[in-house]
Amino acid sequence: MMGSMAAGNLVPVFANMDFWTQVVEQHPEFFARVGRLQEAVRSIVDPAYEGLDGGQQMHMNMLMLTAIGVAEIVTLVGNGMGHGAMKIVRGVMENAINMEYMRQIPDQAEKYLEWQWVEQHKLHKHLEESSPALHAEIPQEKRDSDEAEYRRVRPLFQYQVQTRTGGAKTKMQDGWCREDLFHRAERVGLAQSYRTVMPSANQILHGTISGWIRDLDEVTRRIEYPPTHKWGGEALIAAHMALVQAIETASLALNATPTPSLETLKEDFQAAWGENPPKISEAAVHAEIASEPIEDDEDGEESE
Repeated sequence: MMGSMAAGNLVPVFANMDFWTQVVEQHPEFFARVGRLQEAVRSIVDPAYEGLDGGQQMHMNMLMLTAIGVAEIVTLVGNGMGHGAMKIVRGVMENAINMEYMRQIPDQAEKYLEWQWVEQHKLHKHLEESSPALHAEIPQEKRDSDEAEYRRVRPLFQYQVQTRTGGAKTKMQDGWCREDLFHRAERVGLAQSYRTVMPSANQILHGTISGWIRDLDEVTRRIEYPPTHKWGGEALIAAHMALVQAIETASLALNATPTPSLETLKEDFQAAWGENPPKISEAAVHAEIASEPIEDDEDGEESE
């Protein structure tokens, strides 16, 4: 946000400091306990582990990314920008779901890690087509190495579909996992977390009419300019939920015991939000989960 003129110079202002105390007063139980979440994360990521495999390293880093996202959410809510916080909520909840999905289904962790070479391949193709001169600046050794890695992992992401004529053709999946996020959550017991958070978070992130219409003031029918408490509580609930889940998943993946304990962290969540915390929105309660197709239809692109 931009501040006022001082001595002829525009002074940038990056915080609504007077608003912070109002947010803390609205959610005192959360702010009284949020420090323990940070302690628990550090108790898992700070020790020097020996012999971690790739999946365990991934879980540690994803826990750190989730914790950073929660810190960003708290910062935005504290400054009256809950709408922006809800956009980050989408990412931290997806991280938490993916972490548990890959912990319970380890072969999916391998695909998650190897998908980087598919993305690298796509980047090379994009540069080659849109900026040939820039692509030529990449050392040939690097280009050859990346292409070799792509060809090595490509079979992991290919599958067969039947054609109308009774034949079969090879397809390349669109992402690292052929199951959409809801079904990943459902398989590992996190469907309720998905239903509570993701419909509203997705609508806000993608700017759908349902996403922004709920920001309208009931009287003026206009969107309130920040700082505002709109979406602040919802974002904190979702962030708290996601980080507790990520801590639990990482502790199991790393065979680590967080301090404070998981039991304490779950008790803190209940103390902050109640035994049955409120839904992120009424829309989330009634939202229909539209699953993405697990397999493309016949008219999709063929595998390379």
